[in-house]
Amino acid sequence: MFISCFLLILFVNGESLGLKRPDSDPAVFTWDDVNLKKGENVIAARGLVRKTVNADSVVWNVRRGYVKNAFPDKWCR
Repeated sequence: MFISCFLLILFVNGESLGLKRPDSDPAVFTWDDVNLKKGENVIAARGLVRKTVNADSVVWNVRRGYVKNAFPDKWCR
């Protein structure tokens, strides 16, 4: 989603999952224990790149049940 972010905040359905610094270079951000509900889930991120805040979002639609740990590996590159 973001390339060369210095900081990133992830939101799932309006709830902040916290501010992170990259796990590696190039910037890779991971979050553990992210759960999605049945139906629409709004995933949004705000990242800091050279003193500029960039934002992006996507809607994921979970058709059945509940998705536990939706980000098991690397999410933002």
